[in-house]
Amino acid sequence: LELGAGAAALPSMTLGRLAENGLPASGVDVTASDGVECNVRANGLDGLVKVRHVNWNDYLDDGSAEDDRHKADTILFADCIYNDDCAIALCRAIERLLSPGGCALGVLPLFRAGIDVFRKLMDGAGFEAVNVPL
Repeated sequence: LELGAGAAALPSMTLGRLAENGLPASGVDVTASDGVECNVRANGLDGLVKVRHVNWNDYLDDGSAEDDRHKADTILFADCIYNDDCAIALCRAIERLLSPGGCALGVLPLFRAGIDVFRKLMDGAGFEAVNVPL
């Protein structure tokens, strides 16, 4: 599951070609999800990349959001934290949408509002940050 796919969903489309069962991609807002669907069709990935709208704010409370039943073994995200509120919502969505024993893979800029909050929340939730050399 790619959270915050924006309009491009490039990681999802790339991995969608490799994944046997396809790969879900999501956008926070409906307009972005529409853009992902357009890009998926334009790249011939219908049926391989499944687009759905996921509003991270739906995971801020302890209630059962509808997508809780759609757990993912792997969650991807890149460059989608812009402030503290966004960091909190993304962390909570990852906690609720990731299958037990799953892996969250993200790319974060070094300096931006919300990044420190996100790292602290993820550490507090038991996630371990690992720097991957490129």
